Amino acid sequence: MKIKKLFQNKKFKHGSLATAITAIFIAIIVVVNIVVALLIDRFDWKIDLTANQIYQVTDQTEEYLKNYNEKVTIYVLEEEEAFKTYSDLYTQAYYIIEKFASLNSNITTEYINLTEHPDFATNYPDVELVNGDLLLVGENGRYQALTGDDLFTQSYSDDYQTSEVLSMAEQSIDSALAYIVGEDPVNVAMISGHEEIDLSSIQDVFEKSNYNFNSVSLLTGTIPDDTDMVLIACPSVDYTVDEIAKLDAFLDNNGQLGKTVTYFGSASQGTLPNLEAFLSKWGIQVQDGAIHELDSNMIYQNSLTPFTTVNANDYTSNMPNTSTNILTPYLKPMQEGKADSGITVTTLATTGETCVRQPADADANWQPTNDELQSYAVALAAKKTSGENSSQVVAYASVDMLAFLSEPVVNNGDFVLATFNAAANRENTIQITPKSLTASTLGISSFQGWLLLILFVIIVPVAVLITGLAVWMRRRHR
Repeated sequence: MKIKKLFQNKKFKHGSLATAITAIFIAIIVVVNIVVALLIDRFDWKIDLTANQIYQVTDQTEEYLKNYNEKVTIYVLEEEEAFKTYSDLYTQAYYIIEKFASLNSNITTEYINLTEHPDFATNYPDVELVNGDLLLVGENGRYQALTGDDLFTQSYSDDYQTSEVLSMAEQSIDSALAYIVGEDPVNVAMISGHEEIDLSSIQDVFEKSNYNFNSVSLLTGTIPDDTDMVLIACPSVDYTVDEIAKLDAFLDNNGQLGKTVTYFGSASQGTLPNLEAFLSKWGIQVQDGAIHELDSNMIYQNSLTPFTTVNANDYTSNMPNTSTNILTPYLKPMQEGKADSGITVTTLATTGETCVRQPADADANWQPTNDELQSYAVALAAKKTSGENSSQVVAYASVDMLAFLSEPVVNNGDFVLATFNAAANRENTIQITPKSLTASTLGISSFQGWLLLILFVIIVPVAVLITGLAVWMRRRHR
């Protein structure tokens, strides 16, 4: 009878019901979690909440993969879990690699530990492979290896006081996929011997987009026959007449055209008569001095570091968007001039109409006036066409804009890569700029820090404790 009364007791009934409901609810939660986990793995349902979407590929890559028909295996030379958890950098690379495989059924991934399978490397004797590398192998027999240096790079500030880590995984894999299907690289000759700016720090960005670089002195040598593009990086010393003749011959290419010269200038340059005369023939008029932007809404640090506007044209058509400004510090004054017959000039980017030129010989009392305000060219492209072939000269007024290729809040990376690709006559080419993996710090004041401390360490825990005690006391006296 006591047992029967126990089962009829209200407390027992209510307690048993609550326990049963709790158990059922927990079971449902477990089942839902299992189902959701399976669906996430099957359909790649993941949400990337990072500021610059570091675990996702860009729309350009997604579009490129839609029409990629070569079967490619991405061999990751490490155990999958070891590669994924080695560091935050490799975790990011892991998700990018798997994203490629999920977007195109022709691309598969395979994880191989070289320590356990040393014979694997003997199949590819012309590349040196170590654990942690990637090897992309096409069914057509072409392959390309990627090392950690291809996946990540570190960028430093001018004073080397700060740095950021950049991911180039997506860019490098895109480049390797393009190589496997036979897209030839662009060979670039960087001219030396005129106290040029060192651009070695930005070569990685272009090399991952299938550009090859070599240094050439026009004083002692010639431009190699297989060169597609000549790069003139803000020289301080003028070119000789013979060097200019070599540039002319390169662009003419025995009447076949099909070559490109790119030039970067800066407000720091002096007068270079021979080089400036060469540019003038192509309709690119440069002056000495510097450009000041007087609209405070269009400057970065001061009037010499303006934000400028990208123009929509054939050179910028492959950019994801042209509405975001580019940052172009220390602009050399440049305008479209009168070109030789048969040459057309396109303005790729411009300043606002609130800019003024400060002459190089201006004294310390120089001040801009509203009467001098006008717009200046930031980049110009001059093209000479014969039949289906054309040669081009592309001039950028700011070499310092290259320091911001990986900065996500401005459009420098997409702009420079898009215009380079167009100048190199590369069609249907995607351009991917590196993504910063350096965590942003939360900028709060000391007072705000104390408020957060008081709120989450004192007020919230005390409120929870008081609420719990109140509920307990109420139930105790029922």
